[in-house]
Amino acid sequence: MKKILAGIFSLIYIGANSQVLFSDSFNGLTLQNDVQVVGSITTTTTYTTAPASYNLINDGYKNNVGNTNSPNKPFNVASLKTTGWAVSYNSVEADTFLVTTSWLDTNAAVQRFIVSPVINSLTANSVLSWQAKSPDANFPEGYEVYVTTNTTGTLTAGDFTAAPVFKLNDGNTAGQGEKNVWTKRGVSLATYSGQNVRIAFKNISKNMYQLWIDDITVENIANANDAALSSSPKFYNYNSANTNGGVYCRVTNAGNNDITALNLSYQVIGATLSVPQGGTIALTPHAATDFSFITSYSITTPGYYKVKIWVNSVNSGSDSNALNDTINTYVCIVTSVPAKNTLVEQFVSATDGFSPDAQEKLKAVTSGSVIAINVHDNDSLTTTSAASLISTYRKTLSTAMIDRTFFTDVNSVPVSRTSYSAHINQRKSVIVPVSVSISNKNYDSASRVLTFTVSASFVGEVKGDYRMSAYLTENNIYGPVMDTSYNGWNQLSFMYNIPFSPYFQTGYYLPAQNGYVLKADQFKHLNVLDIALDGSFGAAGIIPTTGGTQGQTYTKAYSYTVPVSPPGQFRYIPENMYIVASVSEFDADQNKRTVLNCTQDKMISKSETFVSVKELAFNSEFVLYPNPSYGLTNVLIPENSFRKQITVSIIDVIGKEVYTQNSNMRFGLLQLNLYHLEAGTYFICLSDGETRSVKKLVITK
Repeated sequence: MKKILAGIFSLIYIGANSQVLFSDSFNGLTLQNDVQVVGSITTTTTYTTAPASYNLINDGYKNNVGNTNSPNKPFNVASLKTTGWAVSYNSVEADTFLVTTSWLDTNAAVQRFIVSPVINSLTANSVLSWQAKSPDANFPEGYEVYVTTNTTGTLTAGDFTAAPVFKLNDGNTAGQGEKNVWTKRGVSLATYSGQNVRIAFKNISKNMYQLWIDDITVENIANANDAALSSSPKFYNYNSANTNGGVYCRVTNAGNNDITALNLSYQVIGATLSVPQGGTIALTPHAATDFSFITSYSITTPGYYKVKIWVNSVNSGSDSNALNDTINTYVCIVTSVPAKNTLVEQFVSATDGFSPDAQEKLKAVTSGSVIAINVHDNDSLTTTSAASLISTYRKTLSTAMIDRTFFTDVNSVPVSRTSYSAHINQRKSVIVPVSVSISNKNYDSASRVLTFTVSASFVGEVKGDYRMSAYLTENNIYGPVMDTSYNGWNQLSFMYNIPFSPYFQTGYYLPAQNGYVLKADQFKHLNVLDIALDGSFGAAGIIPTTGGTQGQTYTKAYSYTVPVSPPGQFRYIPENMYIVASVSEFDADQNKRTVLNCTQDKMISKSETFVSVKELAFNSEFVLYPNPSYGLTNVLIPENSFRKQITVSIIDVIGKEVYTQNSNMRFGLLQLNLYHLEAGTYFICLSDGETRSVKKLVITK
């Protein structure tokens, strides 16, 4: 069952006016886990075959299983090698749904059907609906939907010769393919009134990726002509006095008829402006579109104005449902416009090979008016204070939220790194009712306590839930220098063979990840979110919800003790840390939590500092790797650790010396062949007669 989002993607539309004849959300099925281990990577696929009540028509082509980094779940399971449709559980979606793939071991076009159980007693009011998603925007899947009155026996492809009731070409046709966000589709089944039917979904794609289908429903909808209105993300709630502003609303067909003609009106209450508009529109049942009024508004006096939008007629007649044909929104008019800064929150990870490119892409567009934050997930830099932000918005790594704005061109809050500039430019020029500043900043180096105040100064009247937030971010973060393993600090990179990348031909190859790892001296994490002091969605209750904000300033004081960097980590360095403050809207609808304005200030005035790998090594005693070891052990001894030539001794757990060697060196790399030692725990001791250092060594066989 898909999550229903208030406002943008959901409406009160059917309720008691519908009678469900068939419904399947593919929940409650008995799932199984397929576990595959390749090197250090364990891939778990949670899946099942299509329910027994469905009829599967496969084409016999072999599915591409993908690779360890990008498995084609659930078709990486051996038993599904030639299966066209299956059921998969996706942990990011936290849901179970039908999946089909056209990513094959051949370049053929697929012919794969899944046919529903029999659905009885259709009427003239019956409507078929489903949710669909093609998860990879670069490879959008196409499909057809068929209805057959053949309700007995096992069907074949030859039973579907009539025209489909729905068709969407795949991405091989420009501009086609299913969207990469869950989209509700619907068609009228009035043609089949009085009959029993089966519904078939057919994958018609060629070498795309996957199509997801969920929430298949057939219901009788009582209302024939029902245009349900909701707010549109295209409608912007802030504007300057005497400036034209567009009026938009989202229209969803909640009836059982297609909508072909619609007449709406809007009124700005208090500005004595009322505008009717009609037009031709094409909406099948459950389909939605953003309606744009041709005539814009212009308001002279600053203030907070209610905007009412309502339906006059549908298909040249009255709307069948008066409960959803009117909405109210608002517009804030200002006379002075604060300077606008844009907040870019990017989802990255040391375990994501595209994150180096994403960091570079964001760094290229960062400026005084564009503030960058890298929110880490699933690595050593992850902060629990941003857990809700990640769970709410992160679907894919190496994407970013631009002011947490919902962008209608991609139907998403996060956008891909290739389109950062375009979406940042959209936000740079918008009008906002508030400015943000940081004052009373003080850092006590002895106690490591940071104090500061954030102020939100409003030039406009707003009402609702507005929140203040403060982040601490940091540059030049990296982990243990001598640990070159894939440790959650060292960055996985897929940029090794990309000539224009700064990481071209950089890193060591890690077969288990099918990528290269950038060590501490090759990659520094920038703009890292250390902590969200007000959590993921800001502090409520500081800015009044009932208005009275115009000309007012609201403040919040902060106090935070900066942690001490753990041994071996280069982190929590005051010179490299920044305060980022913002004011945002908040709503139950996660697509209506826009950041209005933000600001950034260094924690202390000193220039950023960077401790080199060599300088960190000076402070080390020695590094032992690998540990545990099969017998060949490396001892890395930094300069200035010992003043004289060292002796290496190895002692077992009962105190017996089992190995000794005079190294004739004070620093450098020493390799020890210890294959003769039994498996067990030992202690390796380095001494120059004045200084002695001991570490534990484990030998395995």
